[in-house]
Amino acid sequence: MKQEEERQLHQAKLAKMESEMKLVFQQKVAEKEQKLKQSEEELYARHREMKETLEKQRRELDDRKAKLELGKGVGGDGGKRKGFSLGGR
Repeated sequence: MKQEEERQLHQAKLAKMESEMKLVFQQKVAEKEQKLKQSEEELYARHREMKETLEKQRRELDDRKAKLELGKGVGGDGGKRKGFSLGGR
């Protein structure tokens, strides 16, 4: 009878340890998932910020390009550059 009691105690102890290990494992998984979610959110925010910066730079370049093209066409010389002559005159 004593062996049966010891076996039952041992089984109960193993079941308790297994339950505790499962709980610790679930907690660690939850922590990792939270860290991954946070990292993902930070990456998305960084991507969005970089995309906005690139769009701003593209708009600025487009504005500069438009101003340069406008400046060339309004000069009154028909787009010809002064000081460059291929005819030798």
